[in-house]
Amino acid sequence: MFFQFKLLFIFCFIICINGCSVKSSIPDGYTGELSYINDSLNDNSSSNSTDFFVLSKINGRSVSESISHTSGMNYNQSFFARNYLIGRPVPSKMSVFTILAKRYSASGITQMINKKYRISGEVKFNPDADAIYIVKGILNEHYLAVWLENLRTGQIIGNKIEKQGNFNIIEENDDAQF
Repeated sequence: MFFQFKLLFIFCFIICINGCSVKSSIPDGYTGELSYINDSLNDNSSSNSTDFFVLSKINGRSVSESISHTSGMNYNQSFFARNYLIGRPVPSKMSVFTILAKRYSASGITQMINKKYRISGEVKFNPDADAIYIVKGILNEHYLAVWLENLRTGQIIGNKIEKQGNFNIIEENDDAQF
């Protein structure tokens, strides 16, 4: 009986947390045309980590993204975590989109031993109505990059946000600011 109560409590807690964390990408009262921006990932099975490439903000306002969604859905799952990708509608109007590339490890031990690569920046553009865009990137010890591209044409939108160098260092407090 206690075990069933514990499972019910955990289930309700997860539902409440996920319900509270949903951040709409459409401003209240917006009635214009929409475009879509999808997150993407590269699975690094050899290091038990995933490189996520996500839209994290629109005009400085946080939106739901795949890293937080994956983290919430895999809470306390350790090595058996699953990745979750999301996309979202966005207003088809001139906006500033903050995009982020980050290496994510689901288990605590792999978070401590894996290298933590991260890069983010802003892309300002006016999305075409009904167009679909995708956030893409590369994370490795010599090159960090994230960019936005039109899914149909492959055209890169704006400039790539990129750094070159030797990133073979584990940064402390990387998760302090998402």
